[in-house]
Amino acid sequence: MTRKFIQSFSFSSFVLVIGFMINSININAQSCDVPIGLNAINVSNFSATLNWILDSNVDHYRLRYKESGALDWQIITNPTGVSHEISSLTVNTTYIWQVKAFCSTDNSEYSAWSALETFVTTNDSLECLACIDFTPTISIALSTTECGDMADITFITSQDANEPDIASSVFTSDGGTFDFSGLTINDEIGSSSGWAGGGSLNG
Repeated sequence: MTRKFIQSFSFSSFVLVIGFMINSININAQSCDVPIGLNAINVSNFSATLNWILDSNVDHYRLRYKESGALDWQIITNPTGVSHEISSLTVNTTYIWQVKAFCSTDNSEYSAWSALETFVTTNDSLECLACIDFTPTISIALSTTECGDMADITFITSQDANEPDIASSVFTSDGGTFDFSGLTINDEIGSSSGWAGGGSLNG
């Protein structure tokens, strides 16, 4: 009788410990809200931008996606903000994706994965310029803003791989001065570099 009592007690203790561990995991995971408002924008033949709603309690996210029916997920461990562009996708293909939130820097507080979302890449002809958005971005930077100092000004233009190419870039300025009095033929007054189709251009 004593032996049976001891075995019964040990089994009960084991169940209590397992129950406590499961509850601890659930409480830990549920202290961080599941990301919501998932949507895909700028979907093209080979890329898409995935968005979700900002949660001020979240430190960082984890994103995963795959072709519908595939076994393996592509995982992006620390996408910044609430938007991430994925590329190297397959034309005219359905993808599924999810996001998980982490509310602590050490990953101890996290949410469950969000509900599955889907998007389908396009099958636009690359010759059809009208069907692909033309949305280049431009940034300008000065090497110094100290009055009287010589400064380099940098203009950067970039665009998505699948959109129509930029034919030309023209920059104008209504501020600052240039001293042309000391210039002679063949003096260099500026330079540029660019990348297109995997190659570089310099001028």
